[in-house]
Amino acid sequence: MRRTAAAIAAVILASQLGSVPAQAQNDIPAPVLVWTDCGERIQCATARVPLDYSKPHAETIDLAVTRVPATDPARRMGALVLNPGGPGARGVEFAQAAETLFPDLLRRYDIVGFDPRGVARSGKVRCLTQPETQAVHDAAKARPTRADFARTARLAREFGQRCLENTGGRLLGHLGAIDVARDMDQLRQALGERKLNFYGLSYGTYLGTVYANMFPDKVGRMVLDGAVDPHLWVNAPLEFDRQQAIVLDKVLNRFFDWCKATPAQCAFGGGDPKRALEELVDKLEAHPQQVTENGRTRVVNGFTVLLEAMALPFSRDLWPATAARLVRVANGEVSLIGATSANERFTDFDAASAAIECADRRYPSLAAVKANIERTAAEAPLLGRMLGYAPVATMEISNGPVCAQWPVPPKERYTGPFDAAGAPPILVVGATHDPATPYQWAVSLANTLQKSRLLTSDSESHTAFGSTNPCADAHVYGWLVDGVLPPVGTICTPTV
Repeated sequence: MRRTAAAIAAVILASQLGSVPAQAQNDIPAPVLVWTDCGERIQCATARVPLDYSKPHAETIDLAVTRVPATDPARRMGALVLNPGGPGARGVEFAQAAETLFPDLLRRYDIVGFDPRGVARSGKVRCLTQPETQAVHDAAKARPTRADFARTARLAREFGQRCLENTGGRLLGHLGAIDVARDMDQLRQALGERKLNFYGLSYGTYLGTVYANMFPDKVGRMVLDGAVDPHLWVNAPLEFDRQQAIVLDKVLNRFFDWCKATPAQCAFGGGDPKRALEELVDKLEAHPQQVTENGRTRVVNGFTVLLEAMALPFSRDLWPATAARLVRVANGEVSLIGATSANERFTDFDAASAAIECADRRYPSLAAVKANIERTAAEAPLLGRMLGYAPVATMEISNGPVCAQWPVPPKERYTGPFDAAGAPPILVVGATHDPATPYQWAVSLANTLQKSRLLTSDSESHTAFGSTNPCADAHVYGWLVDGVLPPVGTICTPTV
């Protein structure tokens, strides 16, 4: 595992024109939030921020913001801003579920979420239509060959061009973490907070890391759960993609081992679930099935099955139910899978995710992307090539062919440093068998930050807080509410 240096570089801009240091934001008036009721105990507002911070009084973009007020106002500590990651996930909806997801934190904090620029209600990126996205998914292969890369590259190039046509270069050039971090500081000021209290998951940990480096004196209580290695993300994307695909393959094999060891909980495969999955994939790859629901027709094929199986590593809690569903699919109930793979919501996510990744990351060349996919396929034989050749946003490696041909270079890109010099301690959380953000990335981030504490969850889950792990929950709560970091070397085990 490649270790991140304590300080890699100064902020390196993709274009040096018109950059604005973080401190210059003091001269930009904070947005005015006018709160209106938009649900039971839920409030909504719009934050108007500069599209281009080098021209703060020119074009603006409206960010959708939501707030769920603290349920114990007498002991309210302020606002806690959440980001669910993705990139491209909807922060407004995530925060609006606070009473279900974070009831203990909601007692002490106003829970605040926002859709980052380019996402959903905040200037949504538009690329393909839903039927066009569905057609790409319907034609995807579970067993692509090297000869299929030409088609993958063509579809990726066409996707980027459609994003440019339907969204415009102005927005696409200002979607990276460097601008979102500035938006977060504008939101902090608009909320009347002296410091930003922040809980970020997955890609949200990268946003938190960038914020802590750009605005170290404005960091309050911060938790980065399911941590991304920031150097790999932005400066070594091919290695990032390779490591992610390999760990996803490994954790899926842990599911197979569990399934063989606990036949009472897993009836799939008759003692050999890996072979059973491969046979099911091959069967539907050779003979795809059409399913018509609600007036729409979609295809269930080998790719659809692998996409369903790919969800298994993300939480051990999913294993019994998904294994039971795979049994039914193997028995002919193919309509049980693939219903959401390319619906309107996921079409929007695909567009935002790809556009944000391409704003953050610089891939060396299309040839290098292809070579990396082939190397990854050898190390992750079940999923490696499928993910590399898959439709946009299936996983980060699926966006390599898009970003290598992206038509709009970002106005600027944050590439370091990542040590958050001058910031208070930051709690970094990692699960030992996290399939999307490998545990070593949490270790690397904790080692990179000048002041940090690593909390380890010995579990199969993507992120740890709120995932049947009372120990992890208690330590995250203890930091955010009581200001007490877990003891050095703390390892939590989930109850399930």
